[in-house]
Amino acid sequence: MFESRPLVSVCITAYNHGRYIRESLQSVLDQDGDFDIEILVGDDGSSDGTRAILSELADSHPGRMTPYFHSRNLGASGNLCFLVSRARGQFIAHLDGDDYWLPGKLKMQLNEMHRNPDVSAVYCNGMVINDGGVLIGTFNAITDRTPFNLKYLVEKGNFLLHSSVLYRSIHKDHILSIPGNFIDFRIHVRLSFAGDLVHLGEMLVMYRYSSASSMSKNMPYLVTACYWDALIDASVLGESLPAYRGAEIFWQKILLRSLASFDFINIACWWRIFSTNDEIGFSRARLVWLSLMSIKLIPLILRKRIYKSNKIILFPR
Repeated sequence: MFESRPLVSVCITAYNHGRYIRESLQSVLDQDGDFDIEILVGDDGSSDGTRAILSELADSHPGRMTPYFHSRNLGASGNLCFLVSRARGQFIAHLDGDDYWLPGKLKMQLNEMHRNPDVSAVYCNGMVINDGGVLIGTFNAITDRTPFNLKYLVEKGNFLLHSSVLYRSIHKDHILSIPGNFIDFRIHVRLSFAGDLVHLGEMLVMYRYSSASSMSKNMPYLVTACYWDALIDASVLGESLPAYRGAEIFWQKILLRSLASFDFINIACWWRIFSTNDEIGFSRARLVWLSLMSIKLIPLILRKRIYKSNKIILFPR
C-alpha cells in the first residue's frame, strides 16, 4: 500500500529554541486549508529542553510531525539540507524554530503557485519582534504583490524573509547542491535561477530579530562570507553585472560596519578578497572610490539614527 504524498513539506530547523519552538510548531499545525502537510523538524543538538518539547508535540500529533534528533551538530545549513532531502511534498516551506506563521500563510502562497505555474517560489512579508515577542517593526517595505527575477534580487540584496519561502520541490536540488555553509540569500539566488519569484506583500510571518540563537548575532563573520558566496554564485549563474553592482553595496556595508567597530583587520581582509577575486573583481581605484563614497554617507547614517522612528524596517528597499 502506497503512502499518500503530502502537498506541503514544512522544514523547521531548531537549535536551543526551547523558548520559541512550541509557538513555531503550533503556527504550522494551525494553518487552514484542505491540503496535507508533513512537518519535519531537525534538532541540531539542543541542550535547553527543545528535544523534550519536540517529543511531546510529536506524540500529541502522530503522523503529522517527524522530529529528527541529530547526534552531532550539523550546523544551520547541514540541518536544513538534511530536512529538505527527506521532504516528500509537492511544495517545500522553510521555518526557523524561533519564528512563527500567521493564519492563512500557506493557503495564500499555494493559491499564488497554482495561478502561476512558472513561478519557482513565493515569499511574503513579516512583522519583526524582539526576543521577548514585542513588535518592533516590519521585515521589508513591500506591501503589494511583486514579481522579480535573479537580476533584480542580486542588485537589491537580501530583502527576503527566509521563514516565508514556499517553493516547488522539483527545485530542491538547487539547494541541496550548495556546498558547505550558506545563508538564506544563496537559497533565494538559486531559486530565482530556476524561475521568477513572487513577493506577496502581506504580513504573514512573525520574525524574531536578533534572538539568542541568531546566526547573524553569533557568527557575523561567517554570515558575511556566505553573503559573498551568494554573489559569486549569481555571477557564475550568468548575472555578472548585477553581482558586481550588488558587491559594490556589499563593500560599502562591510567598510562602514568595520569602521564603526574599529575592525581594520576585517577591512584589510575584504580589500584583498575584493581586489583578487576572478568572478567579481574590483580594481584598487574602484575600491578607493567606493570607500570615499561610503565615508560620505556617515553623516547621513548618523542623522537617521538620531531621528529614527520607534518602528524599524529591516530592509527598506
